[in-house]
Amino acid sequence: MTDHEDEILEAAKERFFARKDPSLRMEKLIISGLHRIRPDIVEREFKPVSEATSFAQLIAESERAARRLRSMGVFQSVDVLRDEGSDPTLSRVKVVVEEYKAFTAKAGSFVGTEEGTFMASGEYRSPFGGLERIEGSVNYGTKHKLSFAAAYKQPRLLDRALQLEWCAYNA
Repeated sequence: MTDHEDEILEAAKERFFARKDPSLRMEKLIISGLHRIRPDIVEREFKPVSEATSFAQLIAESERAARRLRSMGVFQSVDVLRDEGSDPTLSRVKVVVEEYKAFTAKAGSFVGTEEGTFMASGEYRSPFGGLERIEGSVNYGTKHKLSFAAAYKQPRLLDRALQLEWCAYNA
């Protein structure tokens, strides 16, 4: 870096850190990477970010919101980027997500001392655009002929961390 660039950088640092915690609010939330998940799911988690009034609050609430999104089990990755807004007291927050695959399946077989078994299972994530999952499995054995299980899971009910699970099975 040249001396002139160093001076510009130092002047910018002084202006930015002139106050201990500069005033900063979220101007706009930009969400990218959604395919099946409804945007309101992400927007709901970032509501506390929109209420932040300082740089430290904006950073802390952004990280908390990203952690909550990661814990939902529908996103493979969540990145939060912050950019300058239309004036120095505003910031644009960009959330870049990568959703897990919509459908996963597994199949296998094993042989025990008295029985051979074939099993298959599948999971469909976010079929209705929310956090829900539909899971199913089938087992077929040489002695215990056929069993199945199906489940509908909703990990967040009424905007709270309440779980709803509906299961049906035949053993």
